[in-house]
Amino acid sequence: MLGIALFERTRRQVMLTSAGRTLQAETVKLLAHAERVNEVMTDVRSGRSGQLFLGCVPTGLFSALPAILDSLPNTLEVRVTEAHTSDIIAAVTDGSLDAGLVWEERAPRQLSIRALEHISFIAALHHSHRLAARKRVSLAELVADPVILPPRGVTPHQFDRINAAFRSEGLTPRLGQEASSVAAQLGFVACGLGYALVPVHARQFAIRGIVFIPLRAPVESVPLSLIWNQRRESMQMAAFLKQVDAVFPQPQRRARDPQPKKLSR
Repeated sequence: MLGIALFERTRRQVMLTSAGRTLQAETVKLLAHAERVNEVMTDVRSGRSGQLFLGCVPTGLFSALPAILDSLPNTLEVRVTEAHTSDIIAAVTDGSLDAGLVWEERAPRQLSIRALEHISFIAALHHSHRLAARKRVSLAELVADPVILPPRGVTPHQFDRINAAFRSEGLTPRLGQEASSVAAQLGFVACGLGYALVPVHARQFAIRGIVFIPLRAPVESVPLSLIWNQRRESMQMAAFLKQVDAVFPQPQRRARDPQPKKLSR
C-alpha cells in the first residue's frame, strides 16, 4: 500500500529499512498524539477544558467576575464580552453567549438566574461640589443638582430603582446627562456636569477630581446576577457554575421546626 519496502530480510534476521525506521518514528509520534487527544477530550467531557463565552456588565469586571475566574482551571478558556444587561440577555437567549453577569433580579423567559451580589449605590461628586467634604449625603441634599444616569433602555431596573428611591422620599430628581456606562458617568462628573449614583465598586476607578460619598439612607441596586440557559448547559458551564457556588455560596434554607406531637388521651 505504501509502495516502499519497510523490512529487509536475511536468513538470520529481519531489519527495518530506512523507510521503515522513518515510519516507526512517525508511528510513535502518532500514538503519543492519539493519547494526548484522548486526554484533551477527557478534560473537555469533564468540563476542565474547552471554551466558555461570557458576557459581563462593566461593573462586574471589577468585582464578581475576577473572583470567579481566579480559581477556574487554566485549561478552561474563557472569552469575556463587555456589554449592557439588555444585550447580554439577548445573546444568552440566542446562544451567542453561554452565560452573563447582568443587573437583573428576575429570570427572563427561558433563562435561569442566580443573584451574586447586592450592591449599594454611592454618590460620585465633583471635588468642588458644595457637599464634597461631607461624610454622608442624602437624596434631599442632592435633588436640586442634575443627576447623570444611564438611559433606561440600557439598565432599566437600575434606572427605575434610583427614581423609586427619590419618589419614596417625595422627591423628583433633576435629570441631567445620559451616560451608557459607569465610566462615562464618572467622566461627566469629572467635567462638573452633575453628580452620579453609582455602584460602590465604582470607587476602584479612582478618577482624579471625583469624591465618593455614602448615602445617609442606603439605596441598593438591582442584584448583580448570573444568567444562563439550562437547555444549552455544557460540562464547561457546569464547572463554571460549581465555581460560582464556591465563591458565592447560596444561603442555606432553614429547616422547619418540627411540629409538636399531639398527646394521645
